[in-house]
Amino acid sequence: MRNVEFRTFTAEVRAEGTASAPVVKGYAVKWMRRSKPIWTRAGSSFIERCSKGCFARALATQDQISTIEHNNAQIVGRKSAGTLRCFEDENGLYTETNLDPSVTYAADLYRNVKNGNIRNMSFTFSTPEDGEGEEWDWDTDENGERCRLRTLRNCDTLSEVSYVANPAYPDSSADARSLATVFFPNGSEFIEARSAGGIIIPKQVNEVEARRLRIQRVKSLL
Repeated sequence: MRNVEFRTFTAEVRAEGTASAPVVKGYAVKWMRRSKPIWTRAGSSFIERCSKGCFARALATQDQISTIEHNNAQIVGRKSAGTLRCFEDENGLYTETNLDPSVTYAADLYRNVKNGNIRNMSFTFSTPEDGEGEEWDWDTDENGERCRLRTLRNCDTLSEVSYVANPAYPDSSADARSLATVFFPNGSEFIEARSAGGIIIPKQVNEVEARRLRIQRVKSLL
């Protein structure tokens, strides 16, 4: 079972081209830029950032689409069709969508980006179930409070980038993610609980044991 997550970034989205050949472009995320606290269903929170290269494998092997508000009925670009360019550069995950002006919602997107109504981008991703694609550390938040910091190192899927009106990358809504991670105050991990019905292990565990239990949980869902 794959844990799919959504993130929205306050992006540098801009409209270029003309009404007859419209283009929207921008960064879905910039490297190592910290999110605001992301809250889980379990009531804990963490800060997240993406490292350069974390989407490399997915970009090399998968076909991404671009949409409006994560609505698959409003696809505006696809990499395999040549209407979406999506790649990593020195700054972040760059996207560029050539819109079809004959499609009403695509023309509306162009106008909304051009007049500033839509300024944000979101992306849909997942990390390996064994935990290898992410690193967890302790850090401090913007208020100086101790917090967990998640660094994405290797996402095994990147299925979609989306143009959205409201930023959810700094959103605190638990419904924006299906992963619930809890931590003990001393830093030990309180095993991941999945939305499909996860496991809660009321004891402190090291990383090796945590990884074993993750894999055990995944196998139980197959």
